[in-house]
Amino acid sequence: MITPGAATQSSAGGEFEITSLKTRLRRESCTTHKELSSISDALDQLAKVEPKLAELVDMKFFCGFTFAEIAALENLSERTVQRRWEKARIYLHRNIRADLPL
Repeated sequence: MITPGAATQSSAGGEFEITSLKTRLRRESCTTHKELSSISDALDQLAKVEPKLAELVDMKFFCGFTFAEIAALENLSERTVQRRWEKARIYLHRNIRADLPL
C-alpha cells in the first residue's frame, strides 16, 4: 500500500512510502465456494439481461466509483445512477438468494 505524506522519503525524493497490508483473513469472514459461484453466476446473468446494470455494478462495487463519478462518466443524473444501482442490487439479491439454501 502506498501512503501519502509518509515521514520518510525515498532517495528519489518522493512523498510516498510503500507498506504492506495484512492478507490473513479470519475464518468467519471467508465466503464459501458455493456463495462465490452464486455471486458470479448472478453477475453473469445480469450482464446478459441488463448489460448497463452489470457495468454499473462493476464501476460501483469493484472499481469503487461514487454515484457522482459514475453519473459524470455515463452522462446521467446522480439520482438515475442510484435508481439503477438499486435495481441491480435487487436483481442480484433475488438471484443469489434463489441459489443458496435457507
